[in-house]
This record gives sequence, structure tokens and C-alpha cells, in this order.
Amino acid sequence: MQSDLALRQSQYWLAFLQQLSRRMNPSKPVPTSEDAAASSSLSFLAYLERHGAFKQSRDLGTILWVVGYIVDAAIAQDFDGVKEHLALFVTALDQAALDQSWSTAFLVTLVEEPPATLFSEKGTPLSVARPFSPLMPAAWGAVLLAYLKDLDIMTNKKQETAGKKASGQTTSTDQKDGEASPKRRPRFPKKPKG
Repeated sequence: MQSDLALRQSQYWLAFLQQLSRRMNPSKPVPTSEDAAASSSLSFLAYLERHGAFKQSRDLGTILWVVGYIVDAAIAQDFDGVKEHLALFVTALDQAALDQSWSTAFLVTLVEEPPATLFSEKGTPLSVARPFSPLMPAAWGAVLLAYLKDLDIMTNKKQETAGKKASGQTTSTDQKDGEASPKRRPRFPKKPKG
């Protein structure tokens, strides 16, 4: 996935738009191109109003609301709007880091106040069992889970190795070259010579 991104051969934007379309209009066909998405009435801000559940994380909801303006401008292929909102957003993030608060920083973004529905509790019982965002395609989730599994395996091996070294145990690869390995006990007793 990273090499696709680096080579600009990925279809992440289109996959995101398709997931957004599935969530907003489940009965309509998903857009097959960016142009088809631009001509549809797809809006990330409308998605946030309908499905937002940021009661427990108001700052993230506010950030996503501002990013929603950037996403909607990108969907409409209004790249001047993308640049303008992005410049204001980065400036607001810098201000928020300085103030340790979004109160002044939000004013820098020049966007409308987020609707109250963005911060309501809309979670369903399915959202508890679902490990990823509904906007994440299943293929991305599978790659992420495989990566996390590999990372967990490597972390556990490092901890085991560190634990063995701390307790004084050594493995066959840890032994010094000049030392003989301890003899293993034979499986069966030797037969008497006779």
C-alpha cells in the first residue's frame, strides 16, 4: 500500500468516495470515477451530520468538521477551495497547539459552527464490534490487521529474548563460538555391549 501511495498508483481517493457513497446512498450504484463522484451530490459534511457520533471526542469531531470542507472541495474538484481551506486548517492546528485549545483556533478556519448532531450519541451495537471506521474499505482493514499481527509477533519475540537474557538463559544462537553445546540426554538408554 505504501509503494502504491509513493508511486501515486493507488486508488485510495476513489475507494474512499465509494465507501462514502455506500454509507450515504446504499441503494444507488457507487461512483466508478472521480468525475462521477463530482457530478453526484456526495458530501462528507452531510455524512458527518448524519453519522457523526463525537460526543466523547469533541476535538476530533471539530477537526473532522473542518476537514470535511476540504474533502467536499476535493470531491467537487475545486482545488482552489482545497488549498484555501487547507491553509486555514493548518494555521488553525498551529494555533490550537500554541493555545492548547480549539476555542481561538476554530475561528481561524472561517467555517460554520459544527451542528449539534455531530456531537450526539448515535452509536449502534454494531459499532462496538466493528474494529474500523465504516469509511475504511475491507481490503485496507485486512492489510492493517495483518500488519498489526506481524508487529505483535515481533514485539513478543523481542520481549521473550530480552527476558531470557535478563534471567541468564541462553539460546543456541546466543552461545559463544568457543563453547561446546551441552549434551542432550539420549532418548533411549544405550544397549549393553556384549
